[in-house]
This record gives sequence, structure tokens and C-alpha cells, in this order.
Amino acid sequence: LLYAEMEERIRALKLLFALREYMEAHVIDEEAKARKYPMLLYNITVNLGAEKRYEEAFELCGSGIEFCIKHNKLAVLPFLINNKACAAAELKRFEEARRFFAQAVVLFEICQKETIVEQIKTEAKERYNLEVGI
Repeated sequence: LLYAEMEERIRALKLLFALREYMEAHVIDEEAKARKYPMLLYNITVNLGAEKRYEEAFELCGSGIEFCIKHNKLAVLPFLINNKACAAAELKRFEEARRFFAQAVVLFEICQKETIVEQIKTEAKERYNLEVGI
């Protein structure tokens, strides 16, 4: 993450992917994996997006969303859904993006994260010209 902050995203991604591979191959304790793996996937998708690798980010967000649901680890779920929405919008898949933005908004509203809700709505409108709301 420090490499990403220093805008050395390729190096950051190499390390994050290596950590992902290690966790998938060697972490046997599913509960321990479930605590850290969703955040790892989130960090990878953030950096993939920053590198304009939107298709990879979209697919990995999907995997992360499935993992969160399967393991009942929902804290990172709305963040992954929002990243999936951004990737979809960047790929010009605007109807999918609108649906994912709406899902993220609902989850953040349930969690009473109004600041994040407003950020999502603003970003969707300003970056992608998408109205998000229920």
C-alpha cells in the first residue's frame, strides 16, 4: 500500500497479487483468510483501476463480492460493489454501472455512511453522467 501511495502501482500490484496467491494457496484457516482477503481484493481493485485495467478490476470485484457473501464478511462488500460500478462505467457498461452504484448506495445508507453515499452519487454524476438513487 505504501508503494501505491508513492504511485508505484505496478510494484504494489505485484506484491498484492503475490499476497493473494499466497493466501489462496497456503492459508488453511478460512476464518483468518476471511478477515483479510476481502480487503486485499479491494486494494488490488483500487490499484487496477488506477492503472486503467478496468476489465481485471471488474472481474476481481465480482470474485470479492462472492467471497464476502459466502463468508458473511460484509464490511468491505459495498466498497467492492462501488469499485465494480466504476470499472463498469469505465468500460462503458453504463446500465450495469448504474445498478452497482445503486447497490453500493443502499448498503452504505443502511450502514449510515451518508458522506460516502454523497461521494458516490457525486462521482457517478460528475465522472460518468449517471444519476444514482432510489
